[in-house]
Amino acid sequence: MRISTIKRNNSIHLMYKNIMNDLGQLRTVVSKSYIYNLIQNQTGLSIRTISHVLNHTKDRIQILCENHTFSYICVFFSF
Repeated sequence: MRISTIKRNNSIHLMYKNIMNDLGQLRTVVSKSYIYNLIQNQTGLSIRTISHVLNHTKDRIQILCENHTFSYICVFFSF
């Protein structure tokens, strides 16, 4: 996976976490489309791309912690 894709995915996951934290208890009643629109306004990405990233990828740092493999470290930190 390209470094730019990893960075994009990580930033989307971070935005999602921040939005959910900001919503607090309201996060259970707010629609996904509202959250996706907030992310879309910040990134300019399509709703489809945002939903794909959130539903089908993991934050790369989380993968590093789960797998403990050197290959992920090389991909993530190589320039």
